[in-house]
Amino acid sequence: MDYNTASIKEISTDGETITTVAYGLSTDITADDSAVYWVDIDGVKKLNISSKAVTTIADGTSSRGITLDDQYVYWKENNGMIKKVSKNGGAVTTLASGGSSSIGIAVDASNVYWLSSDGLKKVSIDGGVVTLLSAVSGYSYGIAVDESNIYWTQYDTGVVYTVAK
Repeated sequence: MDYNTASIKEISTDGETITTVAYGLSTDITADDSAVYWVDIDGVKKLNISSKAVTTIADGTSSRGITLDDQYVYWKENNGMIKKVSKNGGAVTTLASGGSSSIGIAVDASNVYWLSSDGLKKVSIDGGVVTLLSAVSGYSYGIAVDESNIYWTQYDTGVVYTVAK
C-alpha cells in the first residue's frame, strides 16, 4: 500500500520492478493465493492476482481492519459493525454491531476477534452474542490468533499482550 497515492502496489520477487495494480485508500490489506483484498471508503475490494481485475465485493462505509478464512472476508467498519461476505461477493452478513471504532480483526475456524476502545471481543463466525475477552488500555492496534491464544499490540507503548482463547 502506498498511502501517498492511495494505491496498491506489486513488487517483483527480485525487488527491481514496482507496479501499481489498483487504487483505493486503505488502512488494511490481506491476501490469499488468488486475490488481494482491502477495505476503503467505498467498501471491500478484491484484486484478482492473475488478471489484475479489481471488483467491489461489498459496498460499505469507511472501514478499518480486514481478515479472511477459506470462504469469507471479514471486516470492521468505523461504526463498530463486524461484517462478512463471500470471497466472490454476494450478500453481506452483519455479525456484530454497536462497538466503537478501532483497528484490528482476526478470525479462526470458530470466531472473529477484534479490538475496540472498550476491549478485545469475539463473536461466532455465524454471528450471535458478543463476548468481551479482555479490557484494553491505550491505543490497541494489531491482532493475531493461533490455536490457543490471541495477541494484540498497544500502539502507544509498543507492548504485545496475549490472552488464552
